[in-house]
Amino acid sequence: MDPMYAEDPVLETDDEHDMEDDHVAARMAHETVEALSEMGCRLVCIDFDATFVKVHTNGEWSQSADELALQVRAYFRYLCPLLTEKSQLTVALVTFSPQRDLIEAVLQLCFEPSVAEKIVLRCNDSSWTLQASDAETFTGIDAHHLHLDRKNKVSYVVSAGLAACKSQQSDPANYFLLHEAIKSADVLLIDDCPDNVTIASQCGIPGLHFEPASFRERLLALDKQQPSRLRRQKLAKALSRRLQQPVTLQIVCASPTKPTKPTGRTRMGFCTPSPVTKLKVTSRVGRPRSKRCTKFRILPERVAMKDEGASDTSFSLPSVLTWNAAEAE
Repeated sequence: MDPMYAEDPVLETDDEHDMEDDHVAARMAHETVEALSEMGCRLVCIDFDATFVKVHTNGEWSQSADELALQVRAYFRYLCPLLTEKSQLTVALVTFSPQRDLIEAVLQLCFEPSVAEKIVLRCNDSSWTLQASDAETFTGIDAHHLHLDRKNKVSYVVSAGLAACKSQQSDPANYFLLHEAIKSADVLLIDDCPDNVTIASQCGIPGLHFEPASFRERLLALDKQQPSRLRRQKLAKALSRRLQQPVTLQIVCASPTKPTKPTGRTRMGFCTPSPVTKLKVTSRVGRPRSKRCTKFRILPERVAMKDEGASDTSFSLPSVLTWNAAEAE
């Protein structure tokens, strides 16, 4: 037994009547929602006959909807409202019964209108159809390997999954949180018939056999599948919370016409070099002279240095060449 509930004497027994006790049913419903959330489940498909209700109608219930509503298990009375409160979880009823109007009336009697209208209903009637290509996309298995006839729950679950995917993606609360479509691994089928659970598992749909005596233990022992998917959902949930928070933008615009806020640091000034900087300044009065003027000034000194040691007949220039700047101009 789970040590977390070892001190609770009410949940120590596995008697079938425990699920009909309001306190036990409420505790089990909260445990179920917590377990499904940890698994990353997005759709819970519940069988109707002998599962959602304690009797088997065989699709031929002749009494009133009020009489059938009394047969609804207390566990599912608490579970369905909790599931509909979760934006990333959808609950569906899948049944071979063709009495759709009867089941809808039972749901209206058991739950509030806001809860009943969120429950996806798939009966053996003409209100829904399924394409083989949609089943292949949902399960990832070729259609000729799937049991798509209405003698098992595969087609019912696939149709409910497609409807749940549309409703979840249209919910504003799931923006960027559940951008991926629902697949067969995101579904859990709860059915009292072992054959339906086995066939669904063969088609990639996880199933859980509903037996009141051991249902709680097997539910809590479900494997936490696909940890990578859980990481993606946690990241998407964090991003979704961030997107829902008010955003304050601080725009800093730097332009010649609109100065920026002073930062306290000395700004470096860069400009195009002026042609004046290319001149070699040699004037003693502060006016720059050209390179040509400077060349003629130092030319006599260079010639004199070369003429040192030359013969007397060699040509030499005076050591000082008078340069009249006014005449040069």
